[in-house]
Amino acid sequence: MIISYSFNHRAGTVQLRRRDNGTWLIVFQGEYRAHWPTPDAAVRCIRSGQTGLKSWDERADKQDVPDSLVDWYPVHARR
Repeated sequence: MIISYSFNHRAGTVQLRRRDNGTWLIVFQGEYRAHWPTPDAAVRCIRSGQTGLKSWDERADKQDVPDSLVDWYPVHARR
């Protein structure tokens, strides 16, 4: 099972983390917001600057984040 995704942006690593309740959390520069039902929904908010994270949403280069999770690095749960 995938528990997180990360993308190395020039401003720092953007992470998506799956929470125990099944929602997804966005983490950037030590700040986080959580309430996305899917990682794809979180990526749409990341690209459009609607994360609630001021340090991310005000960036001019947020469109550099891929819109497909295929280009993000998945982290799988250890067994």
